Amino acid sequence: MTRVRSSAIRVERAYGSFGRSFSLPDDASPAKVTADFKNGVLKVHLLGSKRPDLQLLPVVVLTPSSRMSGRGQGGSPSETVGRTK
Repeated sequence: MTRVRSSAIRVERAYGSFGRSFSLPDDASPAKVTADFKNGVLKVHLLGSKRPDLQLLPVVVLTPSSRMSGRGQGGSPSETVGRTK
């Protein structure tokens, strides 16, 4: 379909079907996959096994002057971060 208004032209064309595929994560259960399509948006919901346990690790924050001496600020861990085991 082509429409002309003053000096603007808009052309719309259909290019055929669209397809997309992807692999499920290893812990996803194919029997528990659900999807919904609303207003042109496809949402796929994956349910997997329980979340992995987190392990807290100390992180030493270095200042520019402490990097040269090899010591952290105050010499003790000032933050902790989580990571999966």
